[in-house]
Amino acid sequence: MKELYLYFWAAVFSIVLLTNSSQAQEVPPQVGEDLGPSHVVETSTNNIQKIVVRGKRTKLRMAIASIANTMAKELHELLDEEDSYAGKRNIYIEMLDSKGGRSDIQVRPDVKPFGDLDLIIRLLVKANTRLNRETLDHGIIDVLLYRKGLEGVQTLDESHKVQVPIWLSYGIIETISWKKDSSKKRVLYELLLSKPELFPLDNVLSASGRDVRAFDATSETFFRAASAALVMSLLRQDGGRDSMRAFLSEVVLFDGEMDILLRKHFPPLSIGANAMQKVWSLQVAEMAAPKLVENLSIAETDQRLTEMLVLNIADGNGDAQLVPFEDFKILDGMTVAEKVQATEAMRQGVVQLSNRCHPIYRPLLLEYTMLASEMCQGELKNISGRLPLLAGERLKMVLADERVHDYLDWYQITRAHEVTGDFSGYMKLKERLAMEREERKDEVIDPYLDRVQALMRRDVEGDSGN
Repeated sequence: MKELYLYFWAAVFSIVLLTNSSQAQEVPPQVGEDLGPSHVVETSTNNIQKIVVRGKRTKLRMAIASIANTMAKELHELLDEEDSYAGKRNIYIEMLDSKGGRSDIQVRPDVKPFGDLDLIIRLLVKANTRLNRETLDHGIIDVLLYRKGLEGVQTLDESHKVQVPIWLSYGIIETISWKKDSSKKRVLYELLLSKPELFPLDNVLSASGRDVRAFDATSETFFRAASAALVMSLLRQDGGRDSMRAFLSEVVLFDGEMDILLRKHFPPLSIGANAMQKVWSLQVAEMAAPKLVENLSIAETDQRLTEMLVLNIADGNGDAQLVPFEDFKILDGMTVAEKVQATEAMRQGVVQLSNRCHPIYRPLLLEYTMLASEMCQGELKNISGRLPLLAGERLKMVLADERVHDYLDWYQITRAHEVTGDFSGYMKLKERLAMEREERKDEVIDPYLDRVQALMRRDVEGDSGN
């Protein structure tokens, strides 16, 4: 029993040492800092990832340590590396509480000499301002890539400039996010596929950090997507992860044309003048394609349902004739077998759609299949009143979904760049842009809306006549 007791506390003590400690085991010497002095002693340390976070604010310090640890693991997974090896150097994340330095710099990667034969990699974080999570993520990725690129490097002279290409930082972060959940971002790649001029590959490679900071929300979104497509297209090459690790070992100190370095580590990109463009375009196309297990959006579900709501009626010559579902009275006088044949394709299509439809639509799909069964049995009495109600419910869901997307777009834009504005102003801008585009009627949606309006009018007229 005593041995079990000692084993338990030894395990607990090991876990504490592995994750967080009140004092860092390895504390670098204080190096001159142009953002203001930092006199911190409290630390949170992860000994596996070799990340030390120093700062006075305990909750913020532990949160930053958790984020950095998670991102380090995700980078290992992306590159197919062992999680237990982080490199020889620690990464020090310094939380600066002073008010000195540039107010517009929240997070800054930093490499300083330590003596004559070593370097210290740090991430300087201003803790006295509201910290932007996306900015922190980019800073953490940068210092993680610094460590990979400086492995084995002991000194830097003045000609060496340590930096991570902005497309690489954005691309890795977005690739990690894509692997967690790609379904919500597919529409973005559909747009990039149909209109590659929204952010050409050449612009991705040539963009600087200053360029990206000057982007509006839309440009930054497409830059992020295009960068992720580039990173994923590199990883999917033969030996892509090995090539990416070799590329990362060189890129932070590379001073030259980026396409030259890419072709060096990824030989398939050298085959043909437009090989890189083709590889990138193929990746965008793959990211735009829906997965078989992916649920459809509300708009996609409604459009598929509209396409299926037709009756297959044989005319006098035996040829198939497609009749809108709301014209069900054409079934009057037919035999049960003829009615079943007329509704069979519709019922099978709706059942198949239920496997991938938006979950909120499943009760409606069930209702439509029940209506089809009632039609086959000749119970047409109550169908006239139920069809307009179903059509109205669908219309309300589609409009509500559009409204939610508009609001989320507005919220994301205003939140991303900390600008002020009102939702009604955003909607006016959207309407104005829509008017400037060439007006084209949707061959599926517009007839559906016209039929809904006609059904509503017919229902109202029927009620007033009774």
